[in-house]
Amino acid sequence: MAWNRNTYHIRPLCVKVILGEKAMQHILNRHPEMTDNIDHMSYAIQYPDEIIMQRAGKRRAYIILKRVSTMRYGEKFLVVICEALNEGSAKVKTAYKTSNPLKLYKRGRIIWPR
Repeated sequence: MAWNRNTYHIRPLCVKVILGEKAMQHILNRHPEMTDNIDHMSYAIQYPDEIIMQRAGKRRAYIILKRVSTMRYGEKFLVVICEALNEGSAKVKTAYKTSNPLKLYKRGRIIWPR
């Protein structure tokens, strides 16, 4: 599947996010539940419910959380992890769904609640 590079913006932070073909292939191969949720992922990037900033030395990552309701399985969260490249830009590393985001809160600090 050919994938064009897409650019989104984390609106609350004014950060440009790039979703490239390599990241898209990783997401589809490792997290098949995301196949039908690509539109949800772009929406989560642009309109997150919460953003956690994770720091490891000089490296930074944005952990984006968006609540997604599903009748069959109850409340789930869409998680998009973006590596910060420089001030004002980042790239998507992975995305997946979880029903328990509590461990994500331990990985950094909340920088934007909705």
